[in-house]
Amino acid sequence: MLTTPIDGRLVELVLVSHVRQILRPKRPIVGMRFLPLRLRTRLMNKIIMAAQSRDVLQDVVIWGRKQHRPRPLLCRSDGEIGAYRRYCRQFYPDGSE
Repeated sequence: MLTTPIDGRLVELVLVSHVRQILRPKRPIVGMRFLPLRLRTRLMNKIIMAAQSRDVLQDVVIWGRKQHRPRPLLCRSDGEIGAYRRYCRQFYPDGSE
């Protein structure tokens, strides 16, 4: 997912997907074995994109209610997000988040 801020409130989302060629489909997609390789790959990419789009659209309500918190509480399961935020700080005009 590529996110581009539009203004102080809106972002533009671009979903990108890349599916490698499925040479030997496994059991859940066994019917695809009969399709030509290029068609099989394009079809699988469309299936993946539809699922990703559905997942993103479910989150729109959550994103609409979000609030900026300059110093949000983090927990251990958040992993390296603190280090990532410190790294990103350099790209903000005033050096803050």
